Amino acid sequence: MLASMEPPRTVHPRRKPILIGMLALTLLSAAFWFSTTWPYRIIKANLKSKQAFTHCTGDPRIWCEPGSDALAAEVARHLDTAIATIERTQFGRIALPVNIYTYASHASFAEYTGMSEPRAAVFNGAMHVSPVSLRANGGLAPTLVHEMSHLQLNLELGTWAFGGLPTWFSEGLATHLSGGAGAEMVNETGAVFAMEEGKCMTPAAQGSRLSINRHVPQVNRIDMLYRQGAMFIAYLEQRNSAAFKAMLEGVARKQTVGKAIGGAYGLALPALWGQFLEKARADFNGKSKYQAGPLCRVK
Repeated sequence: MLASMEPPRTVHPRRKPILIGMLALTLLSAAFWFSTTWPYRIIKANLKSKQAFTHCTGDPRIWCEPGSDALAAEVARHLDTAIATIERTQFGRIALPVNIYTYASHASFAEYTGMSEPRAAVFNGAMHVSPVSLRANGGLAPTLVHEMSHLQLNLELGTWAFGGLPTWFSEGLATHLSGGAGAEMVNETGAVFAMEEGKCMTPAAQGSRLSINRHVPQVNRIDMLYRQGAMFIAYLEQRNSAAFKAMLEGVARKQTVGKAIGGAYGLALPALWGQFLEKARADFNGKSKYQAGPLCRVK
């Protein structure tokens, strides 16, 4: 056999520095990307010292930023009712400790939470309340119930598993149990009109920890997502209350929402969503002179 005439390979002396540079650039790009994500912003904000916060109401569960006394007093007035409501309707006791932080301004709330849009939020086992919540339709009480739904699940599941819940489920459940808090600007009629136009949420079986609002573009607005999610949750509860409880117990055992729903109802999530759309359309058409067509393009 003839020997190969291919010349011996040489290692270019500049190749190693180039590879190191490319690796460094990749790591810097990844670090920059993560610094723009919502988890980074929230983690960074929540590491901000709250040393100046006090128990201005005397309730050890409530931590007050100086200047938030009036908000904290209102939280204290409704807190026990919110806890009792969620423990009764979400079928789980709220684990201790409960920590609630009140803020003197919405700007301060955003600075400490990394979130500028909501009027209240739950992260890492604590609730944060902006004074904007006092101006919400229905006052502060429904907002507290909504956030207490999140807090119960956060404390039950832990921050990582809680972050893996699909947005439609966690927000739809909280909106339903609070009587509509979070979706005050969208009623069920408006939601049906939107769904007829194909502006529908996606009832995903599990969520994304890196993009909590990844399904919002399909419905165009966050309050529409909350309303449609709440309507679907209400349908699941009305369809079979025992299965609804079993579903929540499955979620508490850290099953995915898809698995918890399928196990409780004996039907896959997409099938239940399709049946909900049919019922929502029939209920709407039974009450309105206007007759809605197929919702979310389901025939």
